[in-house]
Amino acid sequence: MGFFNAPMNQSLDTKYKQKRMYLLLIVIFSVVNLFALTFGDTYFIFSSYFTMLIPIFGLEFYVATGDSMYLIVTFVLGIISVVPYLLAWIFSKKTPIWMIIGTALFGLDTIFLLLDIPVFLAAGDFTMIIDLAFHVFILIYLGIGIKQGFDLKREKEAEAQATYNTPDIT
Repeated sequence: MGFFNAPMNQSLDTKYKQKRMYLLLIVIFSVVNLFALTFGDTYFIFSSYFTMLIPIFGLEFYVATGDSMYLIVTFVLGIISVVPYLLAWIFSKKTPIWMIIGTALFGLDTIFLLLDIPVFLAAGDFTMIIDLAFHVFILIYLGIGIKQGFDLKREKEAEAQATYNTPDIT
């Protein structure tokens, strides 16, 4: 059935890994956007909106001053803004608390997007609605991932407890 709609017979571990991949995709597309927006004028929607804003400000300062240092500084700041998502992806393998942290970060990112949407709508640009739809989609799947992560943790704890309580018949 694919990446977005896991078959029912998949293990909880596999389903959780798939939801964790959304955090990794946010990192990958956000870094690609840093390059795309710094050196061009295109972007991917499966990324952090806040990270997209950073090179745009760098370009504005570069155009106003001609100093390329703004591009370098904002590019580095953009990379730094992606690190929490990367850490959430890495550490969510061990504990679903990090999935909550990643989801909260993306929730804040969605709030930044929501604050800017009226400006875009007033200018007649309705493309940000697609960005918002993808943000909501990702938030829903990250939320499902949180539940699956805690279910997986309980499942592993129950297995460990059952193994511990099994009498040794020898």
